[in-house]
Amino acid sequence: MEVVDQFKCSSLSQPITAQPCRLKPCGVQWYFTEWSLCSRSCNTGYRVREVRCLADNISPSDRCDPTLTPESREECNKHPCVAEISESVSQCCTTLLCPLSVQLGQSAHE
Repeated sequence: MEVVDQFKCSSLSQPITAQPCRLKPCGVQWYFTEWSLCSRSCNTGYRVREVRCLADNISPSDRCDPTLTPESREECNKHPCVAEISESVSQCCTTLLCPLSVQLGQSAHE
């Protein structure tokens, strides 16, 4: 293959750069977004996503099969929160009289 100046090709017809296509309509169907982050790090939180029934022109529709509706909310991080003793406390506490501080594996606003 050799690259030549455009004027040497002026007598040749150029290839098609765009071509219309006719895609088969999909009809109405369920569309959904990615799952959100879990609302909690432990002790069962939930995550959500948007679920919509859309027609071919991306307009909302009520013609999707409701029995096939994807879940829009689900539980996550079902494991129990486990208390963790911070490393600094375990290193300084050597007697039974030492106060024990416990850091839970969840934030205070949960």
